[in-house]
Order: sequence, then C-alpha cells, then structure tokens
Amino acid sequence: HEPVHAGARELVVDVAAVAPSFGDAELERLLVPLAADVVELVLARSAVDDAALSSLARFPALVRLDLRATKVTDAGLAALAGHATLAELVLAQTKLSDASVDVLLGLPQLRKLALWNSGVSPAGLARLRAREGLVVNAGDEPPAAALESEGELAFTSERALPGAELVPEALRPINATCPVS
Repeated sequence: HEPVHAGARELVVDVAAVAPSFGDAELERLLVPLAADVVELVLARSAVDDAALSSLARFPALVRLDLRATKVTDAGLAALAGHATLAELVLAQTKLSDASVDVLLGLPQLRKLALWNSGVSPAGLARLRAREGLVVNAGDEPPAAALESEGELAFTSERALPGAELVPEALRPINATCPVS
C-alpha cells in the first residue's frame, strides 16, 4: 500500500498473542488513541464484537482489517459503511448474512474480501463477485486441476527393486522374499 502521507507512522497491529482476552474495552483503551496511524489491524479470534466496529470506523488510515472468528454481525458491520481506505477485509467464520452485501459493496477501496463460513449466501457472493476489481474468497471455488500425477503403482515381487541393477552381484540378496537377509 502507499504511505498515508510522507513521514507517516504506519502501524500494523496483531493481537494474536492475547486474542481471547482482547475485547471492545481493550480496543478502546489501547488502539483508539493510535487510530490515525493504524493501517493494518488483526483482531482474529479476539473477543471483539459489533461494538468495536463503531470505533474501527474512525480509523482513517485502516487499509486491512482481519475480523475472522469474531462475534461480528451484520449490525456491527454497518458501522464501516463507506469507510474510505479499507482495501482488504477478512470476515471468515463470522455471523453475517446477505444484509452485509450492500455495506461491503459500499466500501470504495475494497479489493480483497474473505468470507468463508461467514453466512453470506451464494447469491450474495455472486453480487460481490460482480464488482469489478474485487476478489472474493469464500472457500467455494472448485479445487484446481492437478498439475501432474504419478504413474500407477504396482505392488509385486516380480518387479526388480529400484536401483537393484546398480548393486554388485556379490551384494545382492539371496532371499528374494526378504531382501534384508
């Protein structure tokens, strides 16, 4: 991403080490004072919920926000409506529905969106994917074709062991059933 302005302090904050105990009060106390400088915020698996999103809406430089596996719902996400800088949003394993689609489409800079196990329907995902320049990962893509595959395995004692032709005759096993003896 581009710097917010020349000489800007751009902070990347990840609360993973304390996620289970990091909630709305901690966000308000520790991060809101830094709001102007936070460009990336990872709150995955934390205890934040809808109340936190009204605070996050006031983070003017926020470019990437990870809310995976939090208690965020449609009601909370509405607080982010129209956020001017948010380009990447991870909402996997949340409790959303198609009611959030319009809010997401209203984020002018949004380019990457992760929504697997979020509750957004296939029709909602289709609406999001129709937006040019928006990459939506919902875990519903078919698996990619194999680039290569191995030949069929043959389990038989009639086939020579790989590399056996390189072993001198004096060192070849006497017992073909158990080549170790």
